[in-house]
Amino acid sequence: WRALKHFWKLILTPAGLLKYDNYWSRRNFGYAQLTDVEVGHRLLSFNEDLSQAYRYYQELILAVSHRDQGELDQLLSQKWTTLPWPLQKVQRTLRIHKLEIINSFKYQTYTNGPVEGTNNKIKVIKRTAYGFRNF
Repeated sequence: WRALKHFWKLILTPAGLLKYDNYWSRRNFGYAQLTDVEVGHRLLSFNEDLSQAYRYYQELILAVSHRDQGELDQLLSQKWTTLPWPLQKVQRTLRIHKLEIINSFKYQTYTNGPVEGTNNKIKVIKRTAYGFRNF
């Protein structure tokens, strides 16, 4: 429990970003000198459902980062009963929003960032001017 609580960020990190060459003394594993990848393997060995969920999550991250519609379709067409219960709900939600996700792959260059920035500036000006009657 302590190891999972302490290293939860390693499980959420994409597999390609985990460090495999820096050894650190890990208190939760008897002060063994372990890399992030080795810690991840030890954490996933605790529970088969966690290991299966991790593999599915990593494949999903990879498909979205590569904007691969075919791989996303394959992941979302997987049977619900083969996944752990929390991931069944995630897969159902992703299936509902599949069209929007695919559209985000196609139209990645369009953004509403400038509009959001302007809106944020207006709100900051209104907040700092609270209580004044005129400029």
